[in-house]
Amino acid sequence: MPSSPSRRRLLQVAGGGLVAAPLAYGGWQWLAPRGGGGLASPSTGTTTGKPASDSANQAYLHVIAHADDSIYFMNPDLEQSIRSGALSVTVCMTSGESDGRNAPGKSPQFKTTKTDRPGFARARINGLRAANAMMATGDDNSPWTVEPVELLPGFRSELHYLQSAPHVQLIYMGLCEARYVSVPRPVSLRGLWLGAVKELPTLPGTGSTVRMPRAYTRDQIIDALVATIARVDPTVIRTLDPTPLHAPRETVAMMSAPTILRGLSYLDHQDHTSSAQFMQAAMERYWGGGKRRAASVSSYIGYPTNYTPPSLDAATTRRTAQLLNAYGWVDRRDCGDAAGCGDLKVGANGLKGGGAGWARGTRTP
Repeated sequence: MPSSPSRRRLLQVAGGGLVAAPLAYGGWQWLAPRGGGGLASPSTGTTTGKPASDSANQAYLHVIAHADDSIYFMNPDLEQSIRSGALSVTVCMTSGESDGRNAPGKSPQFKTTKTDRPGFARARINGLRAANAMMATGDDNSPWTVEPVELLPGFRSELHYLQSAPHVQLIYMGLCEARYVSVPRPVSLRGLWLGAVKELPTLPGTGSTVRMPRAYTRDQIIDALVATIARVDPTVIRTLDPTPLHAPRETVAMMSAPTILRGLSYLDHQDHTSSAQFMQAAMERYWGGGKRRAASVSSYIGYPTNYTPPSLDAATTRRTAQLLNAYGWVDRRDCGDAAGCGDLKVGANGLKGGGAGWARGTRTP
C-alpha cells in the first residue's frame, strides 16, 4: 500500500460564496500558548497570542461519530477554533458504547471489567469534555452544565456547555454505534443510511437527565442536523471523510452480508463515513432551502491517516498527546461521575499502537 495515497483535495463551499480555507499549521504555532498547557496567567511569562479573525462574526461546527474523533483527526484546527473565542460546537452523533468495557482491550483489567455500555458511553463523553475544557481553559476538570436541547419537536439531545467558556459547546445525540470498524451491522448509522433498518435507537449514557427519543428515522437524523446548522449558523463546518480509501477487495464479512449492506470495504470506521454522509445530506437540505450565510466545509481523514507521513511538528504532536491524556483519564482525576471520567481504552496510549499515526497527522482528502 502506498505511504501517501493519491486523493483529490476537496474544498466544498456552501451557499455559493468563497471563504477562506482552514488555517495553516504555522498559524497554529503562532496562536498556541508557548507552554502548550492552556491559558496562562500573566505572571507565568507566557502569551496566548491573539485571534486570527473577528470571533464575533465566526462560528464553528464539528460533526463527529465518536467522542475521540475530533481530538485525533481535527486537531490542531479544533483548538484553534476554541481558542479564538468564537462559538465552537461539536456534535457527537453516537454514544460510542463499543463493547461497554472501559479498559484497554489486551490488558488484565479488560478480562475482569463488566460490560456496561451506558456507563462506557458516559465515561467517553466525560473524556471529551475534559479535553475540550483543557483546550479552552487549561483545566481538564473545569465544570460543565448539561441541559436538554430540542433539535426537532419531541427529539431531545444533551447540550453541554463549559461554564467558564460558554462558547465551547457539545451536543450529544446518543445514537447506537456500529460496534465494529467494518463488519456490516444493520443497527448502525450505515445500516440506517442504506435502509437496512427503518430506525436507529439511542443509548443514553448512565445518569443522563435528558429523556432522549428511543429511535430516529433516516430523515429525522438529517433534519436534526439541519436544525443544528440553523442553530449554530456556522462559517466553518468540519466533518469526517465521506469517501475514505477502500481496500483492494471485499472482506469476508462484507461478502457474506445481506445484499442491502454489501459494498466497498473501507479502511476507515463505518461510523466515521456514515456520520459524514448524513451531514452532507443535511447541508444539501439546509442550503437547498434558500440563501444562507456561506460556510467553508472541510472533511478530515480518519484511520487512513496511519498510512500517510506525519504532518504535525513535534510540539503540536505533544499537545495532541496532552489532550488525549485528558480524554483517556490518565490522571485518574475525580470528575464526580461514578461512570468514569474518561476513555481508558485510549488511556496513556494516544501516541502508541494503532492510533500513533492519527495523533501525528491531520489531513483532508
